[in-house]
Amino acid sequence: MRVAVPREKDAEALRTIVAESPLPVIADIHFNHTLALKAIDAGAHCIRLNPGNIGGREKVAEVAVKATEAGVPMRIGVNSGSLPKHLHELERSSPVEALVAAAVEFVELMEGLDFTEFKVSIKSTNVPNTIAANRLLAEIAREHHADYLDVYSLFVDPQGNPKSEYLQDDGIHLSGKGYEVWADEVERFLKK
Repeated sequence: MRVAVPREKDAEALRTIVAESPLPVIADIHFNHTLALKAIDAGAHCIRLNPGNIGGREKVAEVAVKATEAGVPMRIGVNSGSLPKHLHELERSSPVEALVAAAVEFVELMEGLDFTEFKVSIKSTNVPNTIAANRLLAEIAREHHADYLDVYSLFVDPQGNPKSEYLQDDGIHLSGKGYEVWADEVERFLKK
């Protein structure tokens, strides 16, 4: 279960949420890396960071060190709306390459810190760019003998339109059927 932690009081409440949740809790952190540190202290099972808005490499590294000590993995969300500033020019000319470059930079940072318990998710407000970026990231992962699981493509047609049969009425969130498809794909991947 992903829980947003935008303020200090949310980090404090997280301890109770973690203790009472029957599901693993992922703390979703934006803009303030100290909230990630507090979420780890509160017992979060995973930390979700966006390296484009967390405040730079040093702050991501501080979270990685604490996560390593606590045995907490991270989910890295690379989004088209919050790429690092040095990639903005590339984003204007080649948004897919900019997304992937941000993801690769993060992977290299984590490898440099000997932090291996992470996964990367990249997305764009432009669905075809999301698909293209994930395909390019999959190629890079294969070249480096890294695992890559694409669950996004399961839910869109070849033109990038969402498959409504897997979505709730809001057209955004997965339905029960959508989660079944997702779980089956993850299970197949894990059995490899």
